[in-house]
Amino acid sequence: MKVADVMSRRVVALKPSHTLHDALKLFAANRISGCPVTSRGKLVGVLSQSDIIALIDVHAKIQKETTSLVLAALVSEKYDALKPAIRKLLNHEVRRYMQGNVVTISSGDDLYEAAKLMNKHKIERLPVVDGMRPVGIISKSDIARALGE
Repeated sequence: MKVADVMSRRVVALKPSHTLHDALKLFAANRISGCPVTSRGKLVGVLSQSDIIALIDVHAKIQKETTSLVLAALVSEKYDALKPAIRKLLNHEVRRYMQGNVVTISSGDDLYEAAKLMNKHKIERLPVVDGMRPVGIISKSDIARALGE
């Protein structure tokens, strides 16, 4: 089975100039936990909610157990009531915190290769690229679903 058989062809992407707050709202609206960052249609990085929550934990000393509550507050109307330090951090641009060395895969690659890369790099999803242009996303959930059919 090939990556193209399983991947999601709908690519939700951020721009480097988006804020971390924009990113969390995009993640919530699309029910995703991370996505590629593109500039002029080319892949330049990836960002996940785990990357953002790790920053908040470091900068605002939020306990790991409150991650869900923090995510809910960040995308709600109560955003203005958050601690000023968190608000300031979430107004930073994605380009400052995105992962730049992106592990990618081609749509023609074998599903086994996608699973192997995710396990090796301890990541949940891989951008599927044609050159450096994202054409899809494949996640561990996509692979598990395909194997279960």
